[in-house]
Amino acid sequence: TPRRLELVGLIGRHQPESVRELAALAGRDIKNVSQDVRLLERCGFIELAAGRGSRKRPTADYARLDVQVYF
Repeated sequence: TPRRLELVGLIGRHQPESVRELAALAGRDIKNVSQDVRLLERCGFIELAAGRGSRKRPTADYARLDVQVYF
């Protein structure tokens, strides 16, 4: 979805230290962003690296991301 792709872009541009920080950058609820992050990780768009403490740091190592959808 456009909101999920926005998260990938925010991760790439701002390199947030946590999912909570990503939610703040996106202006969205932490619960919804957390669900989207888990889905994006399962699909291989992002990775969750060890952050400070028990936090997970979302990472996306893209300069550009092209997505093609076939029906």
